[in-house]
Amino acid sequence: MQKISSLLSNEQSPAHKRMDPRLEYDLIIIGAGPSAAGLLHGILTRIKGKADKINDVRIAVVERGENVPGETPQCFQHGHASTIHLRDWFTAAHYSSITGTKHSISSPTTLHTSTPQRHLHSRILDVPTGSGWGGSTNIHAGLLVTPSPKDFQSWPGTWKDRMIHAVNHVTSIFETEGVISKSPVQHVCSGKIINVPEFEGATFEQVTTTSLQWRRINYFTALVQPLFRDFPEFRHLVTFLPGMEAQRILIDTENTEDTTENSLSSCKGEKARKPRAWGVECLVVSDFSAANNNAHRSTKCHKHRHVILKSTCEIILCAGAIGSPALLLVSGIGHTDDLKAAGIIPLFQYERESLHRDKTTKTKLQLATKIHCNLPVGRKLCDHVLLPRIFLTRKQEEAKMSSNSIRGWWTIKRHVGSDDDVSDNYAKFQLQLADGASIDKMMPHFAAAAIRRRWSFLNLRWGLHRAMLDHVFRIVRATIHCALNSCLFRSWFRLHFAFINVCLMNPKSVGKVSILPHRNDDEESRHNFSSSNSSVPRLRGFEVVIDPGYLSNPWDMMALWKGWEMSTALKNGHYEECTEILPGFLFVVAFKIANIVSLVLNWTRLFFFGNTGKPNFQSTVSSAPAWFCGYVAEFANPYYHWFGTCVMGPMKTNQNDDDFVVDEFLCVRGVSALRVCDSSVFPGCVSVPTALTCAALGSASSEFIVSLLNKKLPKK
Repeated sequence: MQKISSLLSNEQSPAHKRMDPRLEYDLIIIGAGPSAAGLLHGILTRIKGKADKINDVRIAVVERGENVPGETPQCFQHGHASTIHLRDWFTAAHYSSITGTKHSISSPTTLHTSTPQRHLHSRILDVPTGSGWGGSTNIHAGLLVTPSPKDFQSWPGTWKDRMIHAVNHVTSIFETEGVISKSPVQHVCSGKIINVPEFEGATFEQVTTTSLQWRRINYFTALVQPLFRDFPEFRHLVTFLPGMEAQRILIDTENTEDTTENSLSSCKGEKARKPRAWGVECLVVSDFSAANNNAHRSTKCHKHRHVILKSTCEIILCAGAIGSPALLLVSGIGHTDDLKAAGIIPLFQYERESLHRDKTTKTKLQLATKIHCNLPVGRKLCDHVLLPRIFLTRKQEEAKMSSNSIRGWWTIKRHVGSDDDVSDNYAKFQLQLADGASIDKMMPHFAAAAIRRRWSFLNLRWGLHRAMLDHVFRIVRATIHCALNSCLFRSWFRLHFAFINVCLMNPKSVGKVSILPHRNDDEESRHNFSSSNSSVPRLRGFEVVIDPGYLSNPWDMMALWKGWEMSTALKNGHYEECTEILPGFLFVVAFKIANIVSLVLNWTRLFFFGNTGKPNFQSTVSSAPAWFCGYVAEFANPYYHWFGTCVMGPMKTNQNDDDFVVDEFLCVRGVSALRVCDSSVFPGCVSVPTALTCAALGSASSEFIVSLLNKKLPKK
């Protein structure tokens, strides 16, 4: 049989070459996060007992990270030290990747940074994304929270009922496997179990995590690994490919596919033929062995080589709200303005542009129409907002401390604004009670982040400016971290700090994910972008630009102030024996002094240099006091639940709507055999941490994936 090394090359797309059977699959799943775990579990369980209908389905799961060297493909628990205990979740998300935006293969996270946030005093924030089997469930706090049925009101078609059923189904699997841990709420000082204070219209929730004796259990371990244990015959159906980073989706615009009759893979009412996604080009970022357990064969792939994976049926993106839009954009799918800014030729060109690009065939493709030129890929990024209140307490009991610093929370819904009849004016909050279990990791990070912002007096090139600030940020963070972990302070901070986190769970501010060519001219970037055909874009040749757009909508500031007022009642009832140190009295005084200094500097600048432009931060017009707006701008943080970058829309006969990217069956509009199944397709805010919802989305979507396999694959 032909060796796989002969297919590893830097050529554009060797479609004309014979594909090795080991590189050809029916389904290719890109990403190994919670949605991929739910999808793979749903597909395998639905084809169970259907061996007479589906003949040897071949599924490939492509993941850029890997767990530990030498691990078998059926053991999915990550081996990094920071992923073992839930208490170290902040370390896993922010400290385990020490190379910034460059990914370390053994790390459970790929750490991006945001653009300077205008409404957060130009602060630059971390954007961690999960890596390895389990994805984000390797680095988050492990919270397992059931979404409300109202969270799915904006979902099209029958998704509301399907998601409610899928959430219950996934939760029941976790309960059966015994990976759900619950803990009662305890008093922050005495550690005694207490009766929580009551709020009108509020519900209290205990801390529920996917863990086993407070040891992290990721979703691949909880959902997929038990299937291989109970049904060994499933092992030959799935090939796991770790250490492979998808670079672009290969789309055939010559041999288009008429998908009008198959409503499972196309938008109803579209009579035009569609280009078909036939493969994925991947970059091997580590030496790995891809094993197919049925044939007991092993294929070696070497680092820094490109490999083509061919799909005979479907390609499903499960790369998350950051990775999925980046892959679509680099493949030419997205808004024309965003693609041209990145120097990428859009896939959906007008007919004359298609003929100009391909002068030999001159095939009139009806697919190249105006309706798909402005897909809002990456344009509706959203995240929850977290605002902390910090208290100094009496000594807490180490044995009574939480596993992940969260002791419990209230879910509250309050009206914000003047129009009582508008349901959109209701804000949803989580008021979290937290202790200092992770304070030794959080305090150095957020203290050092104070210098990580865009300084107007540094007239430097943005790339150099950011690199310099990243180095200073890491030096300061390491210095503070060493000081806090000394023998004198190591346990004192953990046992004498407590928090109330005000979390806005339905913000209206939206951001954007885009790509731009790398500005640095290092050898690695040139190698990943260039090839025998230098015009071929690949993901490694671009920089993923993330702008979450926090507080860009003034409504969010008003909503946070409403939540802050409710947290004051919680403070008086639960933290009555504690002293608030942030914001506290000192912050209000410091804020007023800073305003006076800023006013003097502005008048001085105006007098000597004239009008030099508007300041970086402009106070949001709201009913909140000025000191609170300043506190939010300095200390509001991400909740790290990204969603909404490839929004799902309803099935329509009129497809001129540019408000959504995928249809009701998660198919990318205008392209056949390509779907997106992760948090990026959420059409609205989910007012809970998103991991369980993503797993339920994958489980529910497996229904029509299996239906499609029944139609396309050969029967026994």
